[in-house]
Amino acid sequence: METASTGGKAGLLERLSSLLMREPEDREQLMQLLHSAHQRKLLDADAFGIIEGALAASEMRVRDVMVPRPLMEVVEVGDSLQTVIERVNSTAHSHVSR
Repeated sequence: METASTGGKAGLLERLSSLLMREPEDREQLMQLLHSAHQRKLLDADAFGIIEGALAASEMRVRDVMVPRPLMEVVEVGDSLQTVIERVNSTAHSHVSR
C-alpha cells in the first residue's frame, strides 16, 4: 500500500529529475535548449537551421506561404524555352515550381 509520504517522495523525485534533465515544457524552452546545444557545438549550423525552420513552418498556415492564383506569374505549356527564360527573369521570383 502506498502512503502519502511515498507518493510525495515520488513526486519530488520526478520534479527534481525534470529540473535536472531540463526537459522543455513549451516551444520557447525547446528553442532555448536547441540554441544552447548549437552554441556548445552539439548541433552544427545546418542541423540547427533545419530544426529551427521545421518548428517555424509547423506554426504557419497555408495562406502564409502560398501565392493567391490571381497574383501568380505563370508560363504556358506550349511556350518556347526563350519565352520561359524571359518570363522567369522579368518576374524576379526566387524559385520555379515544378
